[in-house]
Amino acid sequence: MPETSFKPVIIFMDTDKHASPFDILTAIDLFPDAEMLKYENVNVEDVEKIVYDALFPRGPEGAKHTKIFINGKDFKKPTKSWKKPKHA
Repeated sequence: MPETSFKPVIIFMDTDKHASPFDILTAIDLFPDAEMLKYENVNVEDVEKIVYDALFPRGPEGAKHTKIFINGKDFKKPTKSWKKPKHA
């Protein structure tokens, strides 16, 4: 059976209405070969669903090639958003 190769992916989520171009461009410059998936105006429930939907089909090996970034002007919102999928 051929070995599966995984393309690097960045899941960029922002709790604000519009994601900061500064943050997106920084992520692109840090990981130029990665595919970027951007979600804006996310809440805690959105983050949990997006994280699980992103990691489940890739399995443990694919998860190693998946970066998750949660951003927002109000620091409490991204922090709260990350806690739920992290502890599940």
